Amino acid sequence: MATVCHSQFHHVNNPSLSGVLSETAGSQCEISSPVKMSQRRRSTRMLPDENEEHEEVGPSQPGRSQLVELNHDESSGDEHPPSGKVTTAEKHLQGLSPDEVERKVKDLVRLALATEHRKQPLKRDDINKKVLKDHTRAFAAVFQRAQERLRQTFGVEMVEMASRERRQTAASQTSKRAAVMKGEKASTRAYLLRSTLSAEERSIVNWGDQQPTMVLLCIILGIILVNGRRIDEAHLLVYLRRLGIRKGKEHSVFGSIEAALTEYVKQAYLDRVKEQGADADTYEYMWGPRAKIELPEANLIEFMSGVYPDLAPEAKQRLGTDIKRLAGPADQSAATQGDGPVASQS
Repeated sequence: MATVCHSQFHHVNNPSLSGVLSETAGSQCEISSPVKMSQRRRSTRMLPDENEEHEEVGPSQPGRSQLVELNHDESSGDEHPPSGKVTTAEKHLQGLSPDEVERKVKDLVRLALATEHRKQPLKRDDINKKVLKDHTRAFAAVFQRAQERLRQTFGVEMVEMASRERRQTAASQTSKRAAVMKGEKASTRAYLLRSTLSAEERSIVNWGDQQPTMVLLCIILGIILVNGRRIDEAHLLVYLRRLGIRKGKEHSVFGSIEAALTEYVKQAYLDRVKEQGADADTYEYMWGPRAKIELPEANLIEFMSGVYPDLAPEAKQRLGTDIKRLAGPADQSAATQGDGPVASQS
């Protein structure tokens, strides 16, 4: 969930890094970590695990705008449809008792939180196997109820990931129209959680020992952004060497850069693809789907501008404009993240 990470760069031992970046202690690098905020919001409740006994998660409270867009007559699949009208989504629940529906909603909420805790995407196949089982056609209705429960109780919502094809096409910028067209057809059937909380609510999160990891991630994402949204590994390491971060050498704060990059790719903060036509194993890095969902580019630009706290407002505005110019056209796969999944029936 979008959480305000007050980056304390003065902890960095490297003189050149701490000397320049310590002034950004008050800068806000907003990274979403849904489970992190859920733990604070629900401090009296342990993080659920789908293998444990189920607990009462809280009553569903309809009323907020829905993230899920349903096809045709599924589009009005609210928990309380108009009197005398039963939607297609509701018809698929008619084989289940109210208690069975409630249990499946709770199971999906717990599964979503548990997979996010492990920094893994929630896959549609897992929902079918572990939650819906013989009632896969009830996906739309159960998903919608679980979505509202997550918003009201935990302050998060499920967002569908962009497909790898869609992300890479958009990042290459060879054809914006082609990227949009591919994005309309592609569906990953996999979801991540993102925050629905206000900036004030997000500001209470204390990252603790995760803070260096988040700071390094913000630095890498910023480098990728100003290099046209993708950068080869060799050039990325050149930038990082200026901050005292070297391949094959443990950094006193950030540790191994190889291990960090591998972990960011595993957690979907970064996408790593082999360069086209390259004989050797040379790779390029781009923003991954989790970064696009959890960290709006505007927040990262604000974070980057915070490196120069003494800039006049006009100069800071020009810096933000320059960063956008270097980044190039907006990534279409990121622009549509908030549209939500199309909950088609299985």
